[in-house]
Amino acid sequence: MTYLWGVSPVAIVPIAGVTKSKEFSSNNTGNVYNIGFFAKCGMDCVIYLATCTCSAFYIGQTSRPLRLCISEHLIDMRNKKTSNALYKHTMIHKHVSFRFIVTDKIMGNRMNKAGWHIILNSKEKKWLIKLGGLFPPGLNEHL
Repeated sequence: MTYLWGVSPVAIVPIAGVTKSKEFSSNNTGNVYNIGFFAKCGMDCVIYLATCTCSAFYIGQTSRPLRLCISEHLIDMRNKKTSNALYKHTMIHKHVSFRFIVTDKIMGNRMNKAGWHIILNSKEKKWLIKLGGLFPPGLNEHL
């Protein structure tokens, strides 16, 4: 599922609808990736890709519901949190639209919390390498 959100100085508002998709294309690699499932905003334990309208992108992970993670990014942008990669990008390029796509998820029993954080970290690193997230136009600063 694809989410496109924007930020205004007053409120966080959606600027486009939601599109269901089991694949996405990378502007950086030119490849199409089949993720094999439809994501929902309430999904937890996912790896996500936030892509700007200018093709810059950020790869992240969350063990909490995706909608909370997206909201936190947007709140950080509104609050000018300089540790947030998306905010830093918007300050340089003066635009505030990102498309959020779930690229991967943890499947099965997640009873062992420490274990699934290790798996999330591993999957996030895999996508950082696969999509070239550590180099421009990637916005990630480290593995």
